[in-house]
This record gives sequence, structure tokens and C-alpha cells, in this order.
Amino acid sequence: MSNPRTFTIDVPNIGTFTFRRRTIGDSITIQARYDTLLAGCEAPSSYLDLIASALATYRTLAVSWPPGWEPEKVAQMDAVEDDRITELVTIYGALSAREDEFRPPAKRRFQKMGEGRGEQPGSLVPAEIQPAADRPQVPERDAG
Repeated sequence: MSNPRTFTIDVPNIGTFTFRRRTIGDSITIQARYDTLLAGCEAPSSYLDLIASALATYRTLAVSWPPGWEPEKVAQMDAVEDDRITELVTIYGALSAREDEFRPPAKRRFQKMGEGRGEQPGSLVPAEIQPAADRPQVPERDAG
């Protein structure tokens, strides 16, 4: 029988990971690790924010991992030579999507295709870049 406090994720081309479900204490630990990684940087770039979030979360929630993905080893990866940093971001994305499935549908941050609500407008195109009604429309190109 599986432990309801843990879950497994198969990340294609990387491996199978087991994570524990996030607790309030885990959230505090993740935030503290994130703050330590940023070392006082008040306005991190989106890249730095993503890497710090991924690493802090992985180190806190990982229970089992494929060889080479021990949390302490991941924290010591060479930032220049080790291309697994992009894999860490992929793992973090898979973990975030899986955690989202535990939330009630109305509170999910990610939605599968076709699960969006009709009142959500999606991407709006600003009026200044939409074609004006009095201008001729650009003809479609002939596919032939």
C-alpha cells in the first residue's frame, strides 16, 4: 500500500522521483532555503528566482531519486559545466504540476487543455495592435 503522504513522478529521460506532500513546515523550510540561496538579493532575476525555487523545493521534498540526483549533490552541481540544471527545472515543473492536482479544481494554478473556465479571457491583444476596422485586411497567402 502506498503512503498517501508521498507520490511518485516519472520524469521522461531523467528518472523516477518520490516526493512527500508539502506541509506548512516544509513551506517554511523551502522559503528559508530560498532566502539563503538568494543571499539578500531583493529583486532576483526570473532565472535566479526559478533556480532557487527549484533547488529549495527539491532539497526539501525529495524522498527518493535516481542515481546522481541526491539532494546534496544537486545543490553542489557545477553551474557552468553541468547541464542537469535544466533537468532540475524540468523536475520542478513536473513536481509543481503534480502538487497542483491535490488542490480542488477551482484552486488549481495549472489547467489541462479544455479545463479552463469560459469567463477567463486568455491572452488579450491590445487595441493598438489590432487591425483598424477602416483599414483593408491583409489577404491570406495562397497555400499552393
